[in-house]
Amino acid sequence: MSETNPEAQVRGYSIWLIPETASRNILTGIINSLGDRSSTPHFPPHLTLLGQLEGDLEQILPKFKQLGGVQIPGILQVESVGMQDFYFRALFYKIRTTPDLISLNSVTRKLFGRQKDSPFYPHVSLLYSTASEVEKREMLTIVKLPEIVEIPIAAMTLVKTQGTVDTWETVARIEL
Repeated sequence: MSETNPEAQVRGYSIWLIPETASRNILTGIINSLGDRSSTPHFPPHLTLLGQLEGDLEQILPKFKQLGGVQIPGILQVESVGMQDFYFRALFYKIRTTPDLISLNSVTRKLFGRQKDSPFYPHVSLLYSTASEVEKREMLTIVKLPEIVEIPIAAMTLVKTQGTVDTWETVARIEL
């Protein structure tokens, strides 16, 4: 499944925080259920630490590996469910902005020369879609979201996010 929205295509590489198995399974179930109901893509649950890194893998990978020595938050704290009129944040869990998470994002931005990017908005997407607010609210009444308050993190990954969601692939992983 893939939505034919121009926003559904991105470029470059992204750095993701990946939930541990039990949380990943719960989140995957939510993502797949919402995607099935709205005919939108399924994708692995993650928090994007930094996206659309452009350049060759040979340039990006050594910098990514340097992040293995940085303090990575072991748990993401969920603040609320949110929705926006933005394809990649149609429905999401808003993540609390902790000092550890802000520090990790700052170090990552500095490492990749991206200090002037838009402010960091930590979230774990549940739906990629152009659905209206009414449609998203309706989906939330059908698909009951479990009360998740914490998401333990298992790894940081470097993902080739070139093209549509169904073509994305993990190219490197740092276990926590």
